Amino acid sequence: MFSRTSILHFFVSFALWASFLVVFASPLPSGDSIEVSQNYGCANSTVAGQTPGIAKRSVKEDITLYILFEAYPEYEHWAVRVGNAYLQAAASYEEWTSAMDKSTLHLPIWKGNENAQFSPAPRMVKLGTAKFKNDQEEEAIINGILDWKHMSVPVTEPGGNCMDFVRYVLEDLVIKKHAEKRVLEKFMGEYQAKYTQVVEAVVGVSIQPPPS
Repeated sequence: MFSRTSILHFFVSFALWASFLVVFASPLPSGDSIEVSQNYGCANSTVAGQTPGIAKRSVKEDITLYILFEAYPEYEHWAVRVGNAYLQAAASYEEWTSAMDKSTLHLPIWKGNENAQFSPAPRMVKLGTAKFKNDQEEEAIINGILDWKHMSVPVTEPGGNCMDFVRYVLEDLVIKKHAEKRVLEKFMGEYQAKYTQVVEAVVGVSIQPPPS
């Protein structure tokens, strides 16, 4: 739920007889696929006649849940990847550590660094796929999510943390018919099972997830 915005990395050192380094940003693209299907023709025969051979291009993207630092509960963080867009709600390290009263902290929403690497590797859960009419529609949907800017409630309240952000992204995709309901349902299994535990460990409050 926090990260370093200046370089989009956050280094955390643990001492358990030995030290190791973790980077808190977004993962190196690996295995995310874009499937493109060509649908020839056009409903408007006039336009089709004026633009022969131009295809109507649809795009299908993987939706993947990223759970970072699951073995270290006080640092656990959730994010979602739609195609190549790694999306998260996270404060900078400085903002997080300097916020003595987190009841006033609204997590900013942003797109992570696509070239960063993680150690240890995050747990990745393939949730399903998102479908868009074309690349332009996909870009518009992602930009619309980024335009949320901040979580609407503080991180200490239900609906204000990184897990809630992933839920809202998936709900938005389902409502706009870019993803099937089963994508959200698969996520909700993870979300409901871990919500109270994760928020209490990271934020220090005991709350239940917001109602559906």
